[in-house]
This record gives sequence, structure tokens and C-alpha cells, in this order.
Amino acid sequence: MKVKLLIVCTFFIKLTFGQVWLIDFDSTGPLNSLFIDTIANKQNIWQIGVPDKPGFESAYSLPNVICTDLHKSYPVNDTSVFGIKTKIIKSDGSFEGMYISGRYKIDSDSLTDYGSIEFSADSGKLWYDLLADTNYLEAYCIQTNNEKTDFTGRKMKWHSFQFFLNSACFDIWFEKIILIKFSFISDSIQTNKAGWMIDDIEFDYIFESVEEVKSKPY
Repeated sequence: MKVKLLIVCTFFIKLTFGQVWLIDFDSTGPLNSLFIDTIANKQNIWQIGVPDKPGFESAYSLPNVICTDLHKSYPVNDTSVFGIKTKIIKSDGSFEGMYISGRYKIDSDSLTDYGSIEFSADSGKLWYDLLADTNYLEAYCIQTNNEKTDFTGRKMKWHSFQFFLNSACFDIWFEKIILIKFSFISDSIQTNKAGWMIDDIEFDYIFESVEEVKSKPY
């Protein structure tokens, strides 16, 4: 009696997470890639540390956050910016894109005082607003907890934000340097509110590879 040997080869696409990078504002290493823009605004109100004002009493992951002033309400007629620089590290498989996520609280005058998150893949020549850019909104805006993400109004419990930057839509490839810009903007009316507080900003890099699977012989 002859024993048959049958080998069936199948292929499937596997998505894997590559580098995962967390900025929790407690470890000093990741902060080397963060910059607070004091050139455009010498009085920039973003500060890193332990928050201590009404509604903003503690971090999401203790002890530190980044906040529009750790102790005082935000001023009028202000635009304060901080940025993060990250580089896509080469890995196995093709690069599919990157997730940007984090936690936040906000206490501001709805619509007239607000925050924004933008990114650039060309050293800051062109910026994409991750909430306001309608051309690519479906490519990268992800609702969390079945609610719309926005950075205005009053949200005094910790909320999540998450965005996906698809490499098919944007010029994002290996060795590319990506700039992420966080801005808080206020109008001329003083509201004596707390502003914007952010913690645990995370970058997850997604890669696609093809794997071969062989069945067992019989």
C-alpha cells in the first residue's frame, strides 16, 4: 500500500504591529522628540508636569501630563503649539500606515476655543488637520467609544482619540520623518477655563506581510 503525500500551500496576508512608541510624559527618553514652540509664541502655555487646577487634578498615567498651563486657566488671544517628531523605522513587510492615539480632557468655550492635531510628512511644508480636513477624513479619523472626536467644549472625564494615517493616501514610507503638531487656540473672551490636557500619546506602526502555510502530509 502506497502512502500519499499531499502538500497544500496557502498564502494569507498578515498585518503586524511594528514599533510601538509611547509618550507618557513620565519617561525622559521619548521627550527628546517633543518640542514646545516658543519661537512663534514666546509665552507658549504648554507645560509638562503634575496638573493642579479645578477639573485637572491628576494625570491619566501618574504623575505627569502635558497641559495648557499646569496651574492657571488659559489666556485670551493665544495660540500655543507643541510638536512631536517620529521616524518610520524599516521593518519586514510593506508599511501600511500608523495609528496615533492618546487620552485627553478639555475645558474650553465651545467652538471658539479649541484644540487641533495636524501632521506633516514633508518637514512642515504641508499640514493635514486630522479633524478638519474633509478630503481625507475617512482615511484617518476613527471614532472612539461610539462618539465623535473633537477638542472643544467640556469633557472632564478622560476621553480617547485615535487616528490612522494610511500610507496609500499620504507620502509615508520607511525612513520618513513625520511631524505631529498639537495646537490650542483661544479667542478674545476670557472664560477662566482649564484648557486642554493630554496624556499617553502612542504611535503604532502597521506592516503587511505574506505568509506561506503548508498542510501536514498524510
